[in-house]
Amino acid sequence: MELEELITEIGKNPEHIKGIVAFANGTEHGKEVLGNFAKAEFDKNIGEKISELHTRYDTDIFEITGERKQADQKTYDYVKQLANELKTLRADKGGDKGAEIVALKAKLKEAGEKGSSNEFYKGKLEEATNAFGLERDALNGKLKDNESKFVSQKVLGDLADGRKGIKFIEGLPDEAIQAMVKMNESNILKNAKIENDKVVYYQEDGTPFLNSEYKPATAKEVNEKLLSNIIDKGTGSHKGGGADTNLKDGKLVTTGTGDNATEKLVLNAGSFSTRVEFNEVAAKALTELGIAVSDKRYNKLMDGAAKEYEVSKLKLN
Repeated sequence: MELEELITEIGKNPEHIKGIVAFANGTEHGKEVLGNFAKAEFDKNIGEKISELHTRYDTDIFEITGERKQADQKTYDYVKQLANELKTLRADKGGDKGAEIVALKAKLKEAGEKGSSNEFYKGKLEEATNAFGLERDALNGKLKDNESKFVSQKVLGDLADGRKGIKFIEGLPDEAIQAMVKMNESNILKNAKIENDKVVYYQEDGTPFLNSEYKPATAKEVNEKLLSNIIDKGTGSHKGGGADTNLKDGKLVTTGTGDNATEKLVLNAGSFSTRVEFNEVAAKALTELGIAVSDKRYNKLMDGAAKEYEVSKLKLN
């Protein structure tokens, strides 16, 4: 079969190309071509990605320490500098204070157990020891605080990037979405770790978040799992993008989990323009959802929807 005939056949059924690629990958020449293509794509994009990554590191470090690297200094060298400074701080046993304590102990030994000089040096030793302990505790506390801030900034930045492109259910107020996001961020920060300079997400029981392929979940996959109750699965519009014309009547949306779970009635905001129309649309939606007027949830859902859609600002009819 000639190449032109092969291309024509693939055009008729694009699924054939999968088999061709798989076959090519099993040959030496095919492996070479695919390898060259992968390398070319990698070389084309790696410079930009590395620059973007280093810029984010520089920003994270500035937000935590308040200091920026020199203009001609490479990010890698700057990180090494900070790491050496951290190592020095951790190894510091009190500097001059430590030497002073050693000297005072020697003086105390020389003075013996009698005389006023003994009491004097005992007092000085106790004073220096206490001061050293306070300085050491303050230093350790500062180190832990800076490490915690660095991890928090890196995790929150990773989660924010992971939410890009996620669509939320039309009709949910921004404050409800943000409250759900903040609640999940707070829980994630308790267990997330930085491993090999990457954020790894762990659940409360200590097990890692895994995706459908049993690999460590990305920030996007973690967001999609924890925010699944408020994410548009494909029928709605992005929050803020106008009324959801696919929503004909209404639906219930549960936000939060456990004791914090709450139900909301989501309506098509374009289906009513007056208070009377809102009552008709909301009542019809609740009835079709199987929630009767006698149900204790009826008034709560009705009042919640009226508040979210600011029905009090609409004209009566």
